[in-house]
Amino acid sequence: MKTIQGLATLGLAALACGAQAQSSVTIYGVVDVGVQFEDGESSNVTRVISGGRAGSRLGFKGTEDLGGGLRAIFTLEAGLNVDNGSFGQAGLAFGRQATVGLAGAWGTLAAGRAGTFGSGTGSFDMFGAVDPFSAAWGIATVGSTMSSANALRVNNALLYQSPDMGGFQLGALYTPQAIGTETSPGGANVSLTGLGARYAGGPFYAVVTYDMANNPAGGKDEKHLQAGASYDLKVVQLYAAYARETDLFSTDLNVSGTTNGAGARAWMVGLSVPLGTSKVVTSYQERRGDELGGEKRDLRVVSLGYEYFLSKRSSLYAVVLTKRAGTRWLPWPPTTSASTRRA
Repeated sequence: MKTIQGLATLGLAALACGAQAQSSVTIYGVVDVGVQFEDGESSNVTRVISGGRAGSRLGFKGTEDLGGGLRAIFTLEAGLNVDNGSFGQAGLAFGRQATVGLAGAWGTLAAGRAGTFGSGTGSFDMFGAVDPFSAAWGIATVGSTMSSANALRVNNALLYQSPDMGGFQLGALYTPQAIGTETSPGGANVSLTGLGARYAGGPFYAVVTYDMANNPAGGKDEKHLQAGASYDLKVVQLYAAYARETDLFSTDLNVSGTTNGAGARAWMVGLSVPLGTSKVVTSYQERRGDELGGEKRDLRVVSLGYEYFLSKRSSLYAVVLTKRAGTRWLPWPPTTSASTRRA
């Protein structure tokens, strides 16, 4: 008996071999460190933290002009924990994003590990612009109550993002295995399809994103729908967002850690006020989940932040917030999985 196995591969390799004409490699990063004071119910803790305002990272971006308006591109971005020098994202070397692709007047086609269009993070994000905390600032981010906006990154992604078309931009993403590494046919692969659409015109910005992951156990697909908008009045910028999630089954995909098919609704309102070389930001967000085992799966977060810009690249910041899980108000950071930040 003979076994015949076939393997077909189509790929793109973008090589950075030194400076060449019409090619460039950019090294960039964020180093963010802060001091956190936690006033808990049973203990008080003071600690040094990394990424209180924005996730610390080290990244490399490259582009090569291929002619005819076509470019080869790549991004490798590692998350860092400045407080102890370790890698973020569970120790992955380039856990924040790792993509290679082609770009032109027709848009961008890329493959690798990437944030979804509603993730609030990465090169292809569309959703962070509707959060006054820019999908950052730890638990203050809208990702505390909206699952995709909680830095949802997927492996093995194939994605397309259109160019700006009169203010409109569209995106589509598919991965045969969003979590971990692909398994053999019949294995527990969790495929995911993601869609995004946004409009930016003058002071107005609006976005809708949709992520759907298949349940390998045969249950219903998990679905995340997010929508949001912002409007800049110059003296103040207003923000609002809404999310509807159904049939949650994977702790890797939803902020509540729910695996029994429950659903949730979430919403956020906020504003930011520029004050010369500083700004004040605030938001109220709420997540209402299905009742499980007689327990309400609700979460409310009230946040207030201040940032002072020392330069275009450096700033000082402070944020204070509180959350309420069920019927009790709790301090930040939370101790439950309902607000675990993936950044």
